[in-house]
Formats: sequence, structure tokens, C-alpha cells
Amino acid sequence: MSVNEGPLTASAVMRFLDEMEERSVAFYRALAGRFAAQSSAFSRCAAACAKNRVQVARTYQETISDALESGYAFEGLDLAPYAEAPDAAALTELGAAVQAALALEERAARCYEAVADCAESLLATIPRALRRAAEMRRRNGEMLGQGMEQETV
Repeated sequence: MSVNEGPLTASAVMRFLDEMEERSVAFYRALAGRFAAQSSAFSRCAAACAKNRVQVARTYQETISDALESGYAFEGLDLAPYAEAPDAAALTELGAAVQAALALEERAARCYEAVADCAESLLATIPRALRRAAEMRRRNGEMLGQGMEQETV
């Protein structure tokens, strides 16, 4: 999906968020398989991303009407800064994997916040769900930063 074509429809933005979470789940599952001692932490991150994916999609589907779906656009929203996905296969050292995961969580949280800001004119449930998703991604980052920092030093 091209993230620089605009204006971005609500459908296109929600598809981007869904794909971002899908890539994040795959990334964390790959890290869980590679780093056995940290498997539970990476698995928790994968589960949180999968939960975000379901909750954001469900809220969007329950809230948006066909009329809004076809006519609403996120004017001025640029998803390009959030499109980068880390390659778990290239991460063979735990320290590099944790740094990539922390960057992923921060980028995803900023993405959700930017979309939530643009979605303020939608019904309140959508920005609220997006902000909850951003909070979950920040909690993932905090857990990874605190729990694995000592192990990588």
C-alpha cells in the first residue's frame, strides 16, 4: 500500500493499521522463536499487537457508517514515517533485537496518536480505540526496555 497517496480514506488508514499490527505480530513471534530466554516477553508483545489489531478493527467496523466510509478522508495525514517494519531475520543479537523492538513500539504509538488526532471528527469511539492502542504499544516498549535492558548490557 502506498502511504503517500492522499487524501487517505478512513478505509485506507484502517487497512494500514491492520497491516502494521500484522507485521508486528510476525516480528515478535520470530524474535520469540530466536531468543528462547526472552520468548515470553516477545510473545506478550505479539499478543498485545494481535489484540490491538482486533480491537481497532472491531471499533471501526462497529462505528463507521457507509456514508462516512466513502466520504471521510484524513487530510494532511502522512503514514510514510510509520511504514518501516524491522526484519527479525536480520537480528541475530538480542541487543539489536530489543533496540529494533523499542523503535517499532515508539513508531507504532506515534502512528496511532497521529491517526487519533486526525480522527477527532469521527465518532469519539474511534480516536479512543486508537489512543488505547498507542498506550498498549508504549507499555510494550516500557516492558521491553525495563525487562531486557539488563540482559543486553
